[in-house]
Amino acid sequence: MELILYCRGEGGWDPQRFSSVLEAPETFTKIWLACTQTLPGPELSSFLARQSLTPEFVSAPNAVRAVNRALLGSAGDVLVSFEGLLDVPGYAAALEDAAKHHDRAGIVVPAWVDSTLSGAEIVARLAGTSLPRATAVATSDSGTVLLRRTVINMIGALDPELTDWPDALADYSMRALRLGFETVVAHRALVRSPTKRRCTLPIENPPEALTRKHPCFTAHQALFEGDYAPMLATRALTRKDPVEVCLDIRYLPEGAINGTGVYALELARALVKHTPSNVTLWVDTEAQRASVERLGLPIVQGAEAPARLDVLHRPAQVFEARHLAGLLSAPAPLVITFQDLIAWRAASTFRVAEEHARYRNVSYLAVRSAQALIAISEHNRGELIRELHIPEEDVRTVHHGVHVDSFKPMGEAEDRARLKPHDIPRSFFFYVGSDYAHKNLRLLLASYASLRKGWRNGGIPPALVMVGHPSGSIDAVYPLLREHPLPGVTYLPGVSQSVLESLYRQAIAVLYPSAYEGFGLPILEAMAAGTPVLGSSLSSIPEVGGDAALYLQEMSVPELRGRMEELAQSPELRKELVGLGRQRVKEFTWEKTAHGTFAVYQQVLERPSARSLFDRRMARELWRYQR
Repeated sequence: MELILYCRGEGGWDPQRFSSVLEAPETFTKIWLACTQTLPGPELSSFLARQSLTPEFVSAPNAVRAVNRALLGSAGDVLVSFEGLLDVPGYAAALEDAAKHHDRAGIVVPAWVDSTLSGAEIVARLAGTSLPRATAVATSDSGTVLLRRTVINMIGALDPELTDWPDALADYSMRALRLGFETVVAHRALVRSPTKRRCTLPIENPPEALTRKHPCFTAHQALFEGDYAPMLATRALTRKDPVEVCLDIRYLPEGAINGTGVYALELARALVKHTPSNVTLWVDTEAQRASVERLGLPIVQGAEAPARLDVLHRPAQVFEARHLAGLLSAPAPLVITFQDLIAWRAASTFRVAEEHARYRNVSYLAVRSAQALIAISEHNRGELIRELHIPEEDVRTVHHGVHVDSFKPMGEAEDRARLKPHDIPRSFFFYVGSDYAHKNLRLLLASYASLRKGWRNGGIPPALVMVGHPSGSIDAVYPLLREHPLPGVTYLPGVSQSVLESLYRQAIAVLYPSAYEGFGLPILEAMAAGTPVLGSSLSSIPEVGGDAALYLQEMSVPELRGRMEELAQSPELRKELVGLGRQRVKEFTWEKTAHGTFAVYQQVLERPSARSLFDRRMARELWRYQR
């Protein structure tokens, strides 16, 4: 490899900026000094006289012509440096390494970093990451580039009509593309910016000579505008604790916090408390803002994520197409917690078939764009890998948690006082959740009606209390309960957190006959409250309940009715399940959730997969040009 150093004149020569390269001459076979003056000044001459490689001087009226003269005389790959950014050890070798492992790399660009770290510290920290070796960029955004000999031979020199270096190099990149080569940024090669100036993409107001030669130049650069990949190495080195995290909670229903919302808000609290994270909440509406202001966290509202950001985390699927644009354009790695695949699979969860198709399209682009997916159970993880074809290493399981102290026992009299305004009977089974078809509420209601009809144990049969917001799906049962209340069934659309806790504590058992769950948070909340759980044996429910719950095997009316009777009539069984539940619930804390989630953040910051970066860029292009 040969080295071309350029400067405008004597005032621009800083020998110290050249020393790390010139003191390692084995990296280069020849050094060219290109300048716009005939001879170097005495300081530079004295410095160069002490080096083992004797440089060859070339001069010309402007930068492009001076570099061209050196290019025409060179015989191998050429490293061109305009700024003399040579104080990060080993960056030239890292550029060459990226070129050798990328057969179409014609122009290789190092990453730039403005950092207080020393050159040795930069190299050490990079060694602790596994950043992709290189990714494609539109054109060079650096004053330092490696030009492959093959490309120099095929293209020739820079266009002398474009006298500005960035413009000339942009033209060179476009010409290389037409020959099948790419400009790539080498993530493991960094140079330091002494002036804190850099070329930016896209190039603003490109000269007419450039756009005339390449009519698609502006549109081509627009494809790469905002691409996260070129920022990888710089962000990995300049990021400091605390990590700036944005939780995108624009999906929360207005005026209510559902199970997904509980997860997002508890995660926010736990990240701030237990990890080196600053958390900002991203909301869509004033009602959402009002519902989360009590947390005391920074809030941003609108279509764009915060500008200062290390990680963007969406704690649920992307349901609306309008939310996708902000996720794709944010200059930070994207993490998505994909809670379950019900809406992905079942068109019947939507009122209109086109909405289902649109949701699947949006989901596909979102998951392919994410640098990592968080699964909330191992069952959930396996489904995401199989059905969405995501590599195993890009999907991590992080269980939900529960605040045991929030459900600690209180006096029965106080609980009853809380429940009295809602006319809650003294003896009741409890269900909390939505009324989507997979929740299996029709089986629950039929089994409860059978229980009442066949009750032979004296007194009034236990009631059934159901709490949850209507899903609006075509299989919803809550609107039917409102219009036609069933004997013994009390339905409450929503209750306060304190009333919810009292319902958990006073129930005979929490019933959870769902056919499908990504996790099953009510199972943990029931155990924390000291209440037995009767659930299905399907999907993630046994993973959460372990040996501390009863499970349905047949999912039939006789089986569910029989289990309910058993729980109602056997204090010994309830006591045994309560004891097992109190031990089981200790394994699930929001602190563990926070630490597991933070580990995913570290993964996407330091070890992002090349697959996810490429897919994200393609998703941005698809969204921009095909919607």
